[in-house]
Amino acid sequence: MDLNFKKSLAIIVAAGSGTRANTQIPKQFMPFLGKTLISHSVESFIKCDFIGKIIIVIPQGDEFHKKLKFSNHNKIEFIHGGETRAKSVGNALKHEKENDYFTVFIHDAARPGIDLDMLNLLQGKIIDKFDGALPALNISDALWIKDDDILTKNQNRDNYLRAQTPQAFDFKKYYNAFFANTNINNSFDDAQIAVNHGLKIGYVAGNHRLDKITNNEDFQRLGVILENATHSVPRIGNGFDAHRFCDGVFVTICGEKIPHEYGLLGHSDADVAWHALVDAILGALAEGDIGKAFPPSEEKWKGAPSSIFLEYARDRLALRNAKISNIDLTIICEAPKIGPHSQKLAQNTADILNIPIDLINIKATTTEKMGFTGRKEGIAAMASICILMNG
Repeated sequence: MDLNFKKSLAIIVAAGSGTRANTQIPKQFMPFLGKTLISHSVESFIKCDFIGKIIIVIPQGDEFHKKLKFSNHNKIEFIHGGETRAKSVGNALKHEKENDYFTVFIHDAARPGIDLDMLNLLQGKIIDKFDGALPALNISDALWIKDDDILTKNQNRDNYLRAQTPQAFDFKKYYNAFFANTNINNSFDDAQIAVNHGLKIGYVAGNHRLDKITNNEDFQRLGVILENATHSVPRIGNGFDAHRFCDGVFVTICGEKIPHEYGLLGHSDADVAWHALVDAILGALAEGDIGKAFPPSEEKWKGAPSSIFLEYARDRLALRNAKISNIDLTIICEAPKIGPHSQKLAQNTADILNIPIDLINIKATTTEKMGFTGRKEGIAAMASICILMNG
């Protein structure tokens, strides 16, 4: 998937005073891991090819930004913020209202753990017809409602998510939603403004690297997380799957319906290649297999497209801060011929995983008419993957 087809806007909100961090200067300009805190976010947006402009919203009267080494970069413009975060975002949107952006990314300067993979994931969600998307984490702790200092009611946390930034939106739709909202200062985050206006907002798996530095102790806590994130080790996963032929007129391989004299028998769509790949990914993560995540005994997976399973594996990779180094996928059958379709199969896989197609190799082989594939009783697939994870 080519994510560079249209330029997008980034708004980095850095207009707060950061009083809770108890620093002598606004926390966004404090040193952190060898550079200013804000520099981590800005540099990620600068490196992103589809980001055409970066608006950095700074406090009134601020002079610290002039000392930043990227202050004269051709992608960057500084503007002053308002009394609230929402007004600061509004100032940036008004400043760019005449421009034809595809998306707008709104990000807190105090979240230094942003990377290009997250920007690609969010952009991909909007390309997939969402009006916006944000990174979010499941809540693992007990969730309570309080009244002053008294706990009053425990909440089921299953349907709750902890939102992070950057939050990305269709630029025109979000601009209209923002300025149609007469009570933006009561919104908890940027996405609430969009949801209140009826926009369809999705989410991707967040990461603790995107946590926000709010208090002074957060500098040390997040510093440890990000320093560990720079030490990656390779992990290998392998997967194998096979499905027998049944009545039908096509087989589904890597999401593609390939005409054939038979179909493939399975509880889901029997996409043998993606099933093997999901097993390889989960194996590299040491998280079991596809049957554990999607039990065939559950009726809800009957006839399900295997894209659901691959999206799950992709999100597990993001949650574990793992990156795909390469994929090698072998399809074993006498028929149909896979070669003419291999490029499309690789592209379908790259689109779901949000990775460049050149990280994926798809090939086919036969068993010289030996075994069940040689007798044309079915199709098998083997997948190998190398991922990079924090050591």
